[in-house]
Amino acid sequence: MNQTKNYLQEKTLRDFYQKYNNPTLKIVSKLTGIQMTRVFRLSNGSKMKLEEYEIFKRLIVEERAEESELTNLIMKFEKIAKQSSIDQVSNLLTRNIKIWELKNNNPVIA
Repeated sequence: MNQTKNYLQEKTLRDFYQKYNNPTLKIVSKLTGIQMTRVFRLSNGSKMKLEEYEIFKRLIVEERAEESELTNLIMKFEKIAKQSSIDQVSNLLTRNIKIWELKNNNPVIA
């Protein structure tokens, strides 16, 4: 039973860090509302409380749902839009990603 708990915790944290592109402790703390020192301890194997597990799982599920919705919108847009419109949207997304990276000192890895 203990190994199952550790496995679930490790998988949940691994999924979270993968979905959010390996965020810093500070960013994880902001996203989850969990204190940074607690996030550090969880990342280093401290046992997760049920509330903490639920927070991480909720954020993973929300991120997946948003990805699916965004992917569907992009696919529809690509089918109907002119190339100049596609280029404008691409430039806007690129610019916003760059701004986020500069503000957070954390490169986004695709």
